[in-house]
Amino acid sequence: MICVDDGLEDNTLKLLREFESKDDRIAVIALEHNGVGTARNAGLDAATGEYIYFMDSDDILDTNALTELYDIAKEKETDMIIFKSQSFNQDPSQPFVEEYNEMEQIPSSFKNKLFSFKDMLEHFTSLDVTMPTKFFKYDLIGDIRFDEDVIFEDNLFTIDYFFNANRIYFYDKVVS
Repeated sequence: MICVDDGLEDNTLKLLREFESKDDRIAVIALEHNGVGTARNAGLDAATGEYIYFMDSDDILDTNALTELYDIAKEKETDMIIFKSQSFNQDPSQPFVEEYNEMEQIPSSFKNKLFSFKDMLEHFTSLDVTMPTKFFKYDLIGDIRFDEDVIFEDNLFTIDYFFNANRIYFYDKVVS
């Protein structure tokens, strides 16, 4: 797990360092505040794993979500898994699913199946391209990086990656 602190002015870095000292699987990168794109790129540059999942400080995953996604990725040899997510305001115990994250724009013929970028071309512009609903194969990322000078940097990254993915799986389940 790579945790990137983007210059937060609270106790986050101290807390992350405590976790890092107790578990050698956790690495902490402390940066001056330069934005999400810079933080995500720092994490990518430090990554060595088989798969990548980007999680922000306001995201929540089920306890076994990454294991579940990893098992699917290995079994189906995916380049990317897209899945449903839910949102919350202040209370994580009261989640709600936004229409965009329901992914009803993905035809039922693609749900719980493998497909390629070319298969989804006509539906591409309606896909959720945000980070919390994607599980990426690390090797396929290659030189793709987040634009550090724009907002919605996740959209550009996902689009670049999507063009390279031949084995995309839509997991018709909320795992966050």
